[in-house]
Amino acid sequence: MKTQQPPSKKLFAVADRFRSRLVGDQRLQIVVIPASLIIVVTVFFIDPSRSQAIAGWVQAIGSIVAIFIALRIGQQQSDASIASALSAQQHSERTRQRFALAIVQSANDFAVDVRKAFDAKDIGFGLLSVYDRKVVDNLVAALNALPLHDIGSPEGVSSVLSMRLQFVLLGNAIDAFIAGPWQHPELGPQLKMHEKDASFNKKMLAECVSTGKGVLRKNVLTHLQVIARDHQNVLRAIA
Repeated sequence: MKTQQPPSKKLFAVADRFRSRLVGDQRLQIVVIPASLIIVVTVFFIDPSRSQAIAGWVQAIGSIVAIFIALRIGQQQSDASIASALSAQQHSERTRQRFALAIVQSANDFAVDVRKAFDAKDIGFGLLSVYDRKVVDNLVAALNALPLHDIGSPEGVSSVLSMRLQFVLLGNAIDAFIAGPWQHPELGPQLKMHEKDASFNKKMLAECVSTGKGVLRKNVLTHLQVIARDHQNVLRAIA
């Protein structure tokens, strides 16, 4: 004749099976406590004379609840660690973005100062106070050193790449303006040809020189306009 297994041992076996399932099944975790409460209520309706069975039920339920609580605490700690890591990563990204924005802003501030000089009546005097080719070269180097993956959007990356090129072209355009039409590789030969032409008087030659200066000035302003547009695009990308 087989001996019937005590209820407490059966319940402990059930608890062991729950232990393995609770670890990987979050839905099962959600129903454990309500189910345990139902079992506790049921225990009160069991015949008090079966004290051994009641003790087994209580121990089994306590084991299940303890497992559930341990899992929930572990999950909360894991969630807190993940949230902390994400927060640190976001802070690092924002720091790098602020650094990138500072460089882009400095470059744009320089471009704004140059624009003010070209909008003044005496361009030469204003330009002398703000322009140095070494400053342009340093700005280009700083823009080239920016990690593009920190910018935040394809449009922002394209704008930074554009600013790198535009500042190189801006420096060349300003140097050409300072040198004047006579030294320009295309305008210079034409002016010299007109100078030797007997049909060209001094007034006509002066008008050609003035037109050449206007062309060189427009080249500078064109690059400044593109830089201003790129600057706004980067601001939108990082904001």
